[in-house]
Amino acid sequence: MIKKGENSVCEFVGGAVIKNGKMVEVINPDETLLYNAFNDESNQGKIEVLDEGSVMILGNRMNHASSIIDGRPHFHSDLRLSVMVLETKGEASREEIKEALTALLLERYDRMFSKIQSSEADILGIGQYFRKEISREELKKWRSKYYPELVFTQDIVINIQNEGNLRMPSDKES
Repeated sequence: MIKKGENSVCEFVGGAVIKNGKMVEVINPDETLLYNAFNDESNQGKIEVLDEGSVMILGNRMNHASSIIDGRPHFHSDLRLSVMVLETKGEASREEIKEALTALLLERYDRMFSKIQSSEADILGIGQYFRKEISREELKKWRSKYYPELVFTQDIVINIQNEGNLRMPSDKES
């Protein structure tokens, strides 16, 4: 979705979530980037600003696993990000930056998934991952029967590949 921009002709404001030909929800630009990462599309060059500093995403990789446990669908995603630290604030260490970025992204994922799950709009196509576990006839009921019951978990692993010319607190000599 776009709107007239203040400093440009148009501005990206997010993505529309469509179900049965009607917009049922909107995901913001940050959530749209998670949508892209989920589909293994590159977020290279995206900058995230944290209280501890800022990082630029150099690359991302996503893996998914699905299973049925006690009749309930479970889905797990594993997001691996390679980042470069652009700046640090105060005495932030590598671990503090990793923890802050992980917490930020997990919170965004939870918010986005809650929105799309409550609207029964499977924009991530998670139902397709259950084709081996659920019969074709039952998959027709995916959005109304299984999707609302889905347990969605994710892990995020941050790999700081490059710190430029920064000296991290953990690198300082005693």
